[in-house]
Amino acid sequence: MSHRAIPADLRALAGQVAAAAARTEEVAADLPALGERAGWGSTAGDRFREDLARRAADTARTAALVRDVEAALRAQAESVEERIALVDAARSWVADRVDEARGLIGQVWDGVVDAVGAGVDEAQRVLDVAARAPDDELDPGWLDTARSLGR
Repeated sequence: MSHRAIPADLRALAGQVAAAAARTEEVAADLPALGERAGWGSTAGDRFREDLARRAADTARTAALVRDVEAALRAQAESVEERIALVDAARSWVADRVDEARGLIGQVWDGVVDAVGAGVDEAQRVLDVAARAPDDELDPGWLDTARSLGR
């Protein structure tokens, strides 16, 4: 599962919770009418209606708590969405800084090569000439080696 799907999943869950809250509110509204339909005029009927009224109030409070859960899920979805946007922005900013750093390193390297390129070439030439120098330390070829290096 992608983390990017979490806000949509939370909103979908909030929708399910909202449906449950709506059904609970319907039950709370239907309970008193059920007592009235009984039509009992006795003390027991009055207690039955009072009991249903209390249950209706309890059920309405429960529905309100479920609505709170729905709101919390929607708020969480928003929070996660904002956090994802912040992470995306931070990642993009870091990538831009990396690109800038790479560009700067490339410019510096090009400048170093331009500035010391001739010196590096000369150093390589000296090493190549010295590699061809005579093995015997008293060989007159050393004079030719020194001349080829500019002496």
